[in-house]
Amino acid sequence: MNDDDNQYEATSDAIEFTSISGKIVGRLEQIERKSPTPGAKPQTGAVALFDGSSANEFVGGKMTAEKLLEVGAVSKHKFANFLMHLEFRTPFMPNACGQGRGNSGVYLQNRYEVQLLDTFGLQGKDHECGGIYSARATKVNVCFP
Repeated sequence: MNDDDNQYEATSDAIEFTSISGKIVGRLEQIERKSPTPGAKPQTGAVALFDGSSANEFVGGKMTAEKLLEVGAVSKHKFANFLMHLEFRTPFMPNACGQGRGNSGVYLQNRYEVQLLDTFGLQGKDHECGGIYSARATKVNVCFP
């Protein structure tokens, strides 16, 4: 080994990379991101379609035993211009890659799919979480660890 060979040491909150001589050449710190909105009340005038208590606002709406909305539900309401707030959960699939990490979506106007996919740590392309599939990249990667 020479001085350019790197080693690493893990601590509870970071990994430090050092050269064989002990010089720190890099550090990766653990980041814990949490959404500020889980369980928040809807804004005044908002139409809350699903809060985990009922799927009555959807044609074909059904809930799982965990009180999640099942696939295939279509809103009874029609919207033109709107701001959508969506909370979702992707399955923990650490060994999967790309579209295999809990791939799903929300369809708007039966035309556009807002991609729901575990893309934490990726760049935020149009096929990543929050993007309009094949049309527009997301402005921010909306996935949390």
